[in-house]
Amino acid sequence: ERKLTKVSSPVISVPSMSDAASLVREERARKAELEKRRKAKLKDEQNVAEPVLEVASGWEGVEAGAIDDNDLAKRQRILQEQLEAKHREAVSQARRLHELQLELKALEEPLKREIFAVRTKLEAEIREESRIVGDVNRLRKELFTAEKSLATVRERKNGLADELVNIMADYEKRKESRLEELAVILGEKSNASNDQSNKNKSDPSFSGF
Repeated sequence: ERKLTKVSSPVISVPSMSDAASLVREERARKAELEKRRKAKLKDEQNVAEPVLEVASGWEGVEAGAIDDNDLAKRQRILQEQLEAKHREAVSQARRLHELQLELKALEEPLKREIFAVRTKLEAEIREESRIVGDVNRLRKELFTAEKSLATVRERKNGLADELVNIMADYEKRKESRLEELAVILGEKSNASNDQSNKNKSDPSFSGF
């Protein structure tokens, strides 16, 4: 019986919203580095006699307005779109895998029934074959024994037929011999009768009736 392997749905990792926080942190570090470079450049350009002026720090040490809100929002929107696209792809793949599992299950049940039906017929034919083989072997043994008996009977029959022919031939020979002896005897008696009759006819004292 063929077994159908169940296809399990793969686990597809979907990026979380923590990626957006990482992006924000990276953007902050980049802006801070730019501000540091700007200050260093400004210090080199200024007269050493002039004081270095400070500016009001922005949120968490970043100059106010240093972060481009539009750029950040754009990056977040792009990231969100990518996350949503991956999520849709994962959902689509999961749905397709579920459909495939249903299709395989739908194919498996008729296949099981067909396999069971064919196996049942096969087992029945095997039993019938065994029965017929037994009958054939029994009949062949009986035929073999009957052929041996037939050969023995024919041999005895032929022997008896030869014996009968010999007996009949011997009988015919003895019969012919007896007939010849009888013919000789009858021939002698006939000659004796003829001689006596001729003798009576020639005797003058014989007057008859």
